Amino acid sequence: MRKGIIAGTDEVGRGCLAGPVVAAAVILKKKIENLDDSKKLTSKKRNTLSNIVLESSYYHIVMSFFLLSSLDQKRKQNIRH
Repeated sequence: MRKGIIAGTDEVGRGCLAGPVVAAAVILKKKIENLDDSKKLTSKKRNTLSNIVLESSYYHIVMSFFLLSSLDQKRKQNIRH
């Protein structure tokens, strides 16, 4: 593996048709073994790796989005497009 910055992103949610989406990004200090898409991990492994990622990162950010799926929803919430 080349030396340099290791960054990763992941998301969870059903998207704009079914509700909110949460996205995260992290810049790691070093490679973490067995780190994979969160949907491919067991709950136990995901929780364990979560702590390791937070302890092994230079920076991390988590953002939550609620995307509107139709003009009707925008009108209901009085949002102009």
